[in-house]
Amino acid sequence: MGFDLQGLGKMALAGSAVGLAGKYLGGGSSGLNQNFAFGTPESRTTQYNANPDLIASVGNLNQQGNMFNNMSNTYQQQYGQMIDPNSSYNAGLYGQASSGIQDMGAQRFQQQNQAIASRGGPASMASLLGAVGQSNDANSYANAVRNISNSSLQQAQGFGNMAINAGQAGTSAFGQAGQFNAGIDANTLQNNQNNMQSENQYNQYLATSAYNQDVQNQTTQTNNRGNLLSAVGGAAGMFLGNPAIGAGIGKAIGNYFT
Repeated sequence: MGFDLQGLGKMALAGSAVGLAGKYLGGGSSGLNQNFAFGTPESRTTQYNANPDLIASVGNLNQQGNMFNNMSNTYQQQYGQMIDPNSSYNAGLYGQASSGIQDMGAQRFQQQNQAIASRGGPASMASLLGAVGQSNDANSYANAVRNISNSSLQQAQGFGNMAINAGQAGTSAFGQAGQFNAGIDANTLQNNQNNMQSENQYNQYLATSAYNQDVQNQTTQTNNRGNLLSAVGGAAGMFLGNPAIGAGIGKAIGNYFT
Protein backbone atom coordinates (compact mmCIF):
# COMPACT_ATOMS: atom_id res chain seq x y z
CA MET A 1 0.00 0.00 0.00
CA GLY A 2 1.56 3.32 -1.09
CA PHE A 3 1.54 6.73 0.60
CA ASP A 4 -0.24 9.68 -0.94
CA LEU A 5 2.60 12.20 -0.85
CA GLN A 6 0.47 14.93 -2.30
CA GLY A 7 -2.17 14.40 0.35
CA LEU A 8 0.42 14.33 3.10
CA GLY A 9 1.84 17.61 1.79
CA LYS A 10 -1.59 19.24 1.92
CA MET A 11 -2.14 18.02 5.45
CA ALA A 12 1.27 19.34 6.48
CA LEU A 13 0.51 22.74 5.04
CA ALA A 14 -2.90 22.78 6.70
CA GLY A 15 -1.32 21.77 9.98
CA SER A 16 1.20 24.57 9.69
CA ALA A 17 -1.59 27.09 9.10
CA VAL A 18 -3.51 25.78 12.06
CA GLY A 19 -0.37 25.90 14.19
CA LEU A 20 0.37 29.45 13.24
CA ALA A 21 -3.22 30.45 13.97
CA GLY A 22 -3.09 28.75 17.33
CA LYS A 23 0.19 30.48 18.19
CA TYR A 24 -1.20 33.88 17.22
CA LEU A 25 -4.54 33.41 18.95
CA GLY A 26 -2.93 31.97 22.04
CA GLY A 27 -0.46 34.83 22.40
CA GLY A 28 -3.05 37.49 21.67
CA SER A 29 -2.38 41.08 20.76
CA SER A 30 -1.44 43.93 23.07
CA GLY A 31 -3.79 46.31 21.24
CA LEU A 32 -3.95 50.05 21.89
CA ASN A 33 -2.30 51.41 25.01
CA GLN A 34 -2.92 55.15 24.79
CA ASN A 35 -2.09 57.32 27.82
CA PHE A 36 -4.96 59.78 28.06
CA ALA A 37 -3.51 61.84 30.93
CA PHE A 38 -2.56 65.41 30.23
CA GLY A 39 -1.33 68.41 32.16
CA THR A 40 -0.88 68.69 35.92
CA PRO A 41 -3.39 69.43 38.69
CA GLU A 42 -2.04 72.98 38.76
CA SER A 43 -2.58 73.46 35.03
CA ARG A 44 -6.11 72.05 35.17
CA THR A 45 -7.23 74.27 38.05
CA THR A 46 -7.25 77.97 38.83
CA GLN A 47 -6.09 79.88 41.89
CA TYR A 48 -8.33 82.69 43.15
CA ASN A 49 -6.50 85.70 44.56
CA ALA A 50 -8.54 88.64 45.79
CA ASN A 51 -7.76 92.08 44.39
CA PRO A 52 -5.01 93.71 46.52
CA ASP A 53 -6.97 96.97 46.57
CA LEU A 54 -9.95 95.09 47.98
CA ILE A 55 -7.77 93.54 50.69
CA ALA A 56 -6.41 97.01 51.51
CA SER A 57 -9.95 98.40 51.71
CA VAL A 58 -10.91 95.69 54.17
CA GLY A 59 -7.90 96.57 56.31
CA ASN A 60 -8.74 100.29 56.22
CA LEU A 61 -12.35 99.65 57.15
CA ASN A 62 -11.31 97.51 60.09
CA GLN A 63 -8.94 100.27 61.25
CA GLN A 64 -11.73 102.81 60.97
CA GLY A 65 -14.05 100.50 62.89
CA ASN A 66 -11.52 100.19 65.71
CA MET A 67 -10.97 103.95 65.74
CA PHE A 68 -14.68 104.73 65.97
CA ASN A 69 -15.16 102.11 68.66
CA ASN A 70 -12.33 103.65 70.69
CA MET A 71 -13.90 107.08 70.25
CA SER A 72 -17.26 105.73 71.33
CA ASN A 73 -15.73 104.24 74.46
CA THR A 74 -14.03 107.55 75.29
CA TYR A 75 -17.27 109.49 74.80
CA GLN A 76 -19.11 107.00 76.96
CA GLN A 77 -16.59 107.53 79.75
CA GLN A 78 -17.00 111.29 79.44
CA TYR A 79 -20.75 110.85 79.47
CA GLY A 80 -20.51 108.88 82.69
CA GLN A 81 -18.40 111.62 84.29
CA MET A 82 -20.86 114.31 83.24
CA ILE A 83 -24.06 112.56 84.22
CA ASP A 84 -22.88 111.43 87.66
CA PRO A 85 -23.11 114.29 90.22
CA ASN A 86 -20.61 112.48 92.43
CA SER A 87 -18.05 111.92 89.69
CA SER A 88 -14.52 113.24 90.00
CA TYR A 89 -15.23 115.73 87.20
CA ASN A 90 -18.25 117.31 88.91
CA ALA A 91 -16.55 117.13 92.33
CA GLY A 92 -13.69 119.16 90.91
CA LEU A 93 -16.09 121.84 89.62
CA TYR A 94 -17.90 121.93 92.95
CA GLY A 95 -14.59 122.40 94.73
CA GLN A 96 -13.56 125.25 92.45
CA ALA A 97 -16.91 126.99 92.98
CA SER A 98 -16.71 126.57 96.76
CA SER A 99 -13.16 127.93 96.90
CA GLY A 100 -14.11 130.96 94.81
CA ILE A 101 -17.12 131.75 96.96
CA GLN A 102 -15.15 131.33 100.18
CA ASP A 103 -12.39 133.60 98.93
CA MET A 104 -14.87 136.28 97.95
CA GLY A 105 -16.68 135.94 101.29
CA ALA A 106 -13.45 136.28 103.26
CA GLN A 107 -12.48 139.37 101.29
CA ARG A 108 -15.91 140.89 101.77
CA PHE A 109 -15.87 140.17 105.50
CA GLN A 110 -12.49 141.89 105.85
CA GLN A 111 -13.67 144.94 103.95
CA GLN A 112 -16.79 145.19 106.12
CA ASN A 113 -14.80 145.00 109.32
CA GLN A 114 -12.46 147.73 108.11
CA ALA A 115 -15.38 149.98 107.21
CA ILE A 116 -17.11 149.47 110.58
CA ALA A 117 -13.89 150.11 112.48
CA SER A 118 -13.17 153.31 110.54
CA ARG A 119 -16.59 154.69 111.50
CA GLY A 120 -16.40 153.52 115.12
CA GLY A 121 -19.27 151.13 114.66
CA PRO A 122 -20.12 148.39 117.13
CA ALA A 123 -18.45 144.98 116.83
CA SER A 124 -21.85 143.32 116.83
CA MET A 125 -22.51 144.92 113.48
CA ALA A 126 -19.56 143.01 112.02
CA SER A 127 -20.90 139.74 113.37
CA LEU A 128 -24.35 140.42 111.94
CA LEU A 129 -23.00 141.33 108.54
CA GLY A 130 -20.76 138.25 108.64
CA ALA A 131 -23.78 135.99 109.23
CA VAL A 132 -25.67 137.60 106.39
CA GLY A 133 -22.64 137.16 104.14
CA GLN A 134 -22.32 133.47 105.01
CA SER A 135 -25.99 132.94 104.18
CA ASN A 136 -25.52 134.65 100.84
CA ASP A 137 -22.42 132.57 100.20
CA ALA A 138 -24.38 129.38 100.90
CA ASN A 139 -27.04 130.44 98.40
CA SER A 140 -24.34 131.30 95.90
CA TYR A 141 -22.78 127.86 96.32
CA ALA A 142 -26.16 126.16 95.91
CA ASN A 143 -26.76 128.10 92.71
CA ALA A 144 -23.26 127.21 91.49
CA VAL A 145 -23.89 123.52 92.12
CA ARG A 146 -27.19 123.71 90.25
CA ASN A 147 -25.59 125.49 87.32
CA ILE A 148 -22.73 122.99 87.23
CA SER A 149 -25.20 120.09 87.25
CA ASN A 150 -27.26 121.58 84.43
CA SER A 151 -24.15 122.29 82.38
CA SER A 152 -22.78 118.80 82.99
CA LEU A 153 -26.11 117.27 81.98
CA GLN A 154 -26.12 119.18 78.70
CA GLN A 155 -22.54 118.18 78.03
CA ALA A 156 -23.39 114.58 78.94
CA GLN A 157 -26.12 114.57 76.31
CA GLY A 158 -23.61 115.81 73.74
CA PHE A 159 -21.07 113.15 74.65
CA GLY A 160 -23.80 110.52 74.69
CA ASN A 161 -24.86 111.42 71.16
CA MET A 162 -21.23 111.42 69.99
CA ALA A 163 -20.73 108.00 71.59
CA ILE A 164 -23.79 106.65 69.75
CA ASN A 165 -22.72 108.16 66.42
CA ALA A 166 -19.16 106.87 66.76
CA GLY A 167 -20.44 103.41 67.70
CA GLN A 168 -22.74 103.38 64.67
CA ALA A 169 -19.87 104.51 62.42
CA GLY A 170 -17.70 101.71 63.79
CA THR A 171 -20.46 99.16 63.22
CA SER A 172 -20.93 100.42 59.67
CA ALA A 173 -17.20 100.18 58.91
CA PHE A 174 -17.01 96.64 60.29
CA GLY A 175 -20.15 95.75 58.35
CA GLN A 176 -18.68 96.90 55.05
CA ALA A 177 -15.46 95.01 55.79
CA GLY A 178 -17.55 91.94 56.57
CA GLN A 179 -19.40 92.22 53.27
CA PHE A 180 -16.14 92.44 51.37
CA ASN A 181 -14.78 89.43 53.25
CA ALA A 182 -17.98 87.52 52.56
CA GLY A 183 -17.55 88.23 48.85
CA ILE A 184 -13.95 87.04 48.97
CA ASP A 185 -15.01 83.87 50.80
CA ALA A 186 -17.80 83.24 48.28
CA ASN A 187 -15.42 83.66 45.33
CA THR A 188 -12.87 81.36 46.99
CA LEU A 189 -15.53 78.71 47.63
CA GLN A 190 -16.83 78.95 44.06
CA ASN A 191 -13.31 78.65 42.68
CA ASN A 192 -12.64 75.57 44.84
CA GLN A 193 -15.91 73.99 43.70
CA ASN A 194 -15.04 74.69 40.07
CA ASN A 195 -11.62 73.08 40.58
CA MET A 196 -13.20 70.01 42.18
CA GLN A 197 -15.68 69.73 39.31
CA SER A 198 -12.84 70.09 36.80
CA GLU A 199 -10.83 67.32 38.48
CA ASN A 200 -13.90 65.08 38.68
CA GLN A 201 -14.56 65.59 34.98
CA TYR A 202 -10.89 64.89 34.24
CA ASN A 203 -10.95 61.64 36.23
CA GLN A 204 -14.21 60.65 34.54
CA TYR A 205 -12.62 61.36 31.17
CA LEU A 206 -9.67 59.11 32.05
CA ALA A 207 -11.94 56.29 33.20
CA THR A 208 -14.23 56.56 30.17
CA SER A 209 -11.31 56.75 27.73
CA ALA A 210 -9.62 53.72 29.30
CA TYR A 211 -12.89 51.77 29.21
CA ASN A 212 -13.53 52.65 25.55
CA GLN A 213 -9.98 51.67 24.68
CA ASP A 214 -10.42 48.28 26.37
CA VAL A 215 -13.68 47.74 24.51
CA GLN A 216 -12.04 48.71 21.22
CA ASN A 217 -9.11 46.37 21.90
CA GLN A 218 -11.46 43.50 22.69
CA THR A 219 -13.55 44.19 19.59
CA THR A 220 -10.45 44.44 17.39
CA GLN A 221 -9.04 41.25 18.85
CA THR A 222 -12.31 39.40 18.30
CA ASN A 223 -12.55 40.62 14.70
CA ASN A 224 -8.93 39.67 14.03
CA ARG A 225 -9.52 36.18 15.40
CA GLY A 226 -12.63 35.77 13.29
CA ASN A 227 -10.85 36.90 10.14
CA LEU A 228 -7.85 34.68 10.84
CA LEU A 229 -10.02 31.67 11.57
CA SER A 230 -11.88 32.17 8.35
CA ALA A 231 -8.61 32.37 6.48
CA VAL A 232 -7.27 29.24 8.22
CA GLY A 233 -10.45 27.36 7.50
CA GLY A 234 -10.37 28.36 3.88
CA ALA A 235 -6.74 27.36 3.57
CA ALA A 236 -7.36 24.03 5.23
CA GLY A 237 -10.34 23.34 3.00
CA MET A 238 -8.38 24.24 -0.10
CA PHE A 239 -5.43 22.02 0.80
CA LEU A 240 -7.59 19.19 1.98
CA GLY A 241 -9.93 19.55 -0.92
CA ASN A 242 -12.95 19.71 1.40
CA PRO A 243 -14.33 23.10 2.48
CA ALA A 244 -16.49 21.46 5.12
CA ILE A 245 -13.42 20.09 6.87
CA GLY A 246 -11.81 23.56 6.74
CA ALA A 247 -14.89 25.15 8.29
CA GLY A 248 -14.84 22.52 11.02
CA ILE A 249 -11.19 23.18 11.77
CA GLY A 250 -11.83 26.94 11.96
CA LYS A 251 -14.80 26.42 14.30
CA ALA A 252 -12.81 24.12 16.55
CA ILE A 253 -9.97 26.59 16.84
CA GLY A 254 -12.40 29.39 17.50
CA ASN A 255 -14.11 27.45 20.31
CA TYR A 256 -10.74 26.75 21.92
CA PHE A 257 -9.31 30.25 21.92
CA THR A 258 -12.46 32.28 22.54
